[in-house]
Amino acid sequence: MMGGGRMDISADAGGFQRLGSRLRLAGRAFGLNIALDEEVTAYQPPLKKTWQTIGSPKLLIIGEYRMGFALTPDARSCQLRVFIDYNVPHGAITRLLGYLLGGAYARWCVKSMVREAQAHAFVKAA
Repeated sequence: MMGGGRMDISADAGGFQRLGSRLRLAGRAFGLNIALDEEVTAYQPPLKKTWQTIGSPKLLIIGEYRMGFALTPDARSCQLRVFIDYNVPHGAITRLLGYLLGGAYARWCVKSMVREAQAHAFVKAA
């Protein structure tokens, strides 16, 4: 989904594992520069984490976003809820890309998080 690009990721001293901790992503996708900063807005390990972009992200398909997950355990299982809320980007071309591809990209993001959870736990896809 990066169009042959790469992304450099750096976190603050909180390692993106504390409330208010920040993460910076910068790189290239499809030959264009992209960059964003994120901040953890809710963190209740291991049950809940939410983060969102801060400032004005420089992205191609989605603009500002908030995403996260919540685990709801019961006696025999655990329900995983993954979400992303996003705006389309502000530029004319990126806005068009957002309308055309934003939903597909958001689904890819959510599915990637679910696959990651499945790889690290006994998670059965519904």
